[in-house]
Amino acid sequence: MFGLAAAAYDPKYPIPYQRLKHRPKNNPYCQAGVIPFCPTGRPPHTMPEFSPNDTLYVYALKAPVWEFKFGDLLGKFHIMH
Repeated sequence: MFGLAAAAYDPKYPIPYQRLKHRPKNNPYCQAGVIPFCPTGRPPHTMPEFSPNDTLYVYALKAPVWEFKFGDLLGKFHIMH
């Protein structure tokens, strides 16, 4: 048992910081604009299939999506809220 635990231990973790000479290649399928979005290839407004025993969590967004990016900027100009 001790041998198994010793084999699973990796002394190289955490990986030290490395400088890269170039940027990694991006995926042209996923383009980020003002609000990041990655298309799935499904038609719009479709639900994925779920198993009957899956647990689904539904979250209510209390603020407009752009407030996470721009803060209360529209509220300061009395455009929204």
